[in-house]
Amino acid sequence: MRLNSNLPHRPSIAHRIATALAANCALVFTTYGCSQHQPTPVGAGDGDEESTGLYGGTSNSVVFADSPFPRNQPTLTKLACWNNKLVAEGDGVFFEILCKDEIAQVLLYPTLGHLQYLASGWTKGDLALCSRRSERCLFSILQDRLERIELPKVVESTCDQCILVTDRDDVLIATPSSCIFYKKEAWVEVGGWSAQRIGKASSPYEGVLNWPPDHVLLANGVLYLGTDEGEFGGMLLAFDTSTGSWTNVQEKWDAHHEPVTAIRRSPVGEIWVTTGIAHLGLFEGDLRVLRMGQWILVARSTDPASQNVNWQAPPCDFRSVAFDDSGRQYVLTGLRGVFRSGDFSWESVTPGWPGFVYCTDLTVLPSGQFVVATYDAGVLIGTPGIPTVKRLPLGKWPKWKD
Repeated sequence: MRLNSNLPHRPSIAHRIATALAANCALVFTTYGCSQHQPTPVGAGDGDEESTGLYGGTSNSVVFADSPFPRNQPTLTKLACWNNKLVAEGDGVFFEILCKDEIAQVLLYPTLGHLQYLASGWTKGDLALCSRRSERCLFSILQDRLERIELPKVVESTCDQCILVTDRDDVLIATPSSCIFYKKEAWVEVGGWSAQRIGKASSPYEGVLNWPPDHVLLANGVLYLGTDEGEFGGMLLAFDTSTGSWTNVQEKWDAHHEPVTAIRRSPVGEIWVTTGIAHLGLFEGDLRVLRMGQWILVARSTDPASQNVNWQAPPCDFRSVAFDDSGRQYVLTGLRGVFRSGDFSWESVTPGWPGFVYCTDLTVLPSGQFVVATYDAGVLIGTPGIPTVKRLPLGKWPKWKD
C-alpha cells in the first residue's frame, strides 16, 4: 500500500467536529425537514450495503450470538497476553479470558495481593505490580513460579499511581516524579524525567501529559506515552531514557493533539500508533508506523472521503491495531468493526457490523480469532469468514454492582 509522510496540516479537532455537525444538521433539514425527521437506526447500511439493526444482521452481516446484549459490564481498557493467558483489564481488576470455554473469569492471585499493573515481554518472566497492606510489591512470574523483586523506597511507599512497562531486556517503573530502570538486578533512576511534562491539565494543548497515560510502550530505550481525551484531543510523547530528552511526537505530524487510542509493537519491532475520535457525527482514524526514524501515515479514514488515505470504507474511528503471527495488520473501529490489511487495500472481517459499539482494544490469537474489548459490554470474539460474533460477559466481582 502507498505510504505518506508529507501531508498538509489539518484543521483542529474542534473545527472538524463543527464541520461534521454542521454537515449532519444540513442533511437533516434538507432531506427530512425539521419537523418530519425520523432518526435512522444505528447500523443502517450505506450505499449498497444491506441495512441492519443495532444488534441484528442479515445473512451477509455480522450477527451477535446473544443480541441484543446488555451494556451493563465494567469498563475494559486493554487486552494483553500475560503468563500465557489472555487477560483483560478493567477498573483496576484483571480477567482471564477462557476463549475455549466461551466464558470469562476473574483473574485472582491471592498471594500477590491487589493487582495494580501487569507487564509482559521481559525475558526473565512476566511481571505483576501489587499492593499488600501498605506497601507495593513486584513479582516476576515464569512458568507459574513467583519471584519477588525488591522495589526502591521511592516506588514502594509512594501513593502516586505507577506505570510498569517492559522491553525484552528492560523493566521500567515510573511515577509523576520519578522514572526508574531495573538493570543487572539493581534499580537505577533515569535523569531528565520532568514534572513539568507530567501532571494534570484541562487540555492537551497546555503541553502537559495527564497522568497516568492511557497507553505506554517501551522500545529500544524509548518510552512512548499516549493520552486520549476524546473530543479534547490527546498527546503522544517519547522519552529517551539514555539521554533524558523528551519529544512531542505529534509535532512532526500533519495533525497535532490527536487522541491516541493505541501504541503497539509489531512482530518485526516497528512502532504502530492509532489515533481516532467519534463525536457529534465526526468519525476519524489514523494509523501510523515509525519506520527508519520517520513517522509514516499508513491509513486515514475521514469525511469527506476525498481526504482518505489508503482507506476505501466509509468514515470510522480507529480504536486499536493488532497483528497476527505473520505480521498482518488488523485495525479496530467502533463504527465498522475489524479490518485487516490486504495487498492493495483494507478488507472488512466483520462485514455489516451493526452500528456503533464502544470498543477499546483488539488482539488476534494464534488461531486466527480476533478478540475485542468493549467499554461496557464485555468481550467480543469472532473469526474472519464466520458471521457470528460471540460475547463473553465478565460477571461480578467485589467492585461491581448491578
